[in-house]
Amino acid sequence: MGTSSSILNHPKTMIPGTFEYVKLRLRFRVPYPIFKERLVPAVKEAKNINVQRESYIPLEFKVMIALRMIGRDSDCDTASELSGVPKSTCNNIFNLGFSSSFYDDFVYFPEKEEDLKGVMETF
Repeated sequence: MGTSSSILNHPKTMIPGTFEYVKLRLRFRVPYPIFKERLVPAVKEAKNINVQRESYIPLEFKVMIALRMIGRDSDCDTASELSGVPKSTCNNIFNLGFSSSFYDDFVYFPEKEEDLKGVMETF
């Protein structure tokens, strides 16, 4: 979780075009403003990734685990290895928390050709 923490806490992560902004976007397939202003609050509001109970895993990291699995087509074992979070917890974060509530809202194929071109240029 150390590397993810340094990306989230770095002041340049919020500035489009900087190395940190681009790194977060490439690793987690989402721009920082959408991550911070839409995804994290939506997950907190939905209360489906165990946000009511105190956890040693910050909510932002839980969202990052789910995004990494989606964005890189990873499995729970890889997410566990990268984050230090137990594999069973990564599985719960993704399957019970994120994908059941948010997958259809945030993961989709662009409908317009120009939107697809924009995505392809970005990645």
